[in-house]
Amino acid sequence: MTRERKRCTLTLSQTATAQLAQVGNASGYVDSLVVQHAREWTEALAVLRDHGWRSAALMAACEALDGHGLTTVSRAPHILADTLDHLGQSPFAAHGVSARERSARLKQLREIPILAHALATLAREFALDNAACERAIQSASEEQ
Repeated sequence: MTRERKRCTLTLSQTATAQLAQVGNASGYVDSLVVQHAREWTEALAVLRDHGWRSAALMAACEALDGHGLTTVSRAPHILADTLDHLGQSPFAAHGVSARERSARLKQLREIPILAHALATLAREFALDNAACERAIQSASEEQ
């Protein structure tokens, strides 16, 4: 099965260009990378929503993490929760998240490993300035 392709012009840094020169089929690689990231962050958002995470807590956590420490090791539940705990209540309060809700979300991150992984995935995509990701996080239609 052949996927229909559309030409798209990208402007890349020298570092990215050098990396792409090594992968072989750069168009196929970028295509797969974009599709994979979209699947990962949308699934991550769904998992977090299923566990009661609302837009305000998600925005606070994504902004507070600011793309830092979201690699494989940092996705460990206690590391991610401790990082957010260390930042204190202020990032959450700025989004109207109560101290009680913040504590409940940090407890979830420590106790349910898939939530820490999901939050790290979502925060990574948020830090990449993906406007679709930010709109999905803020979407009122997903609020319960």
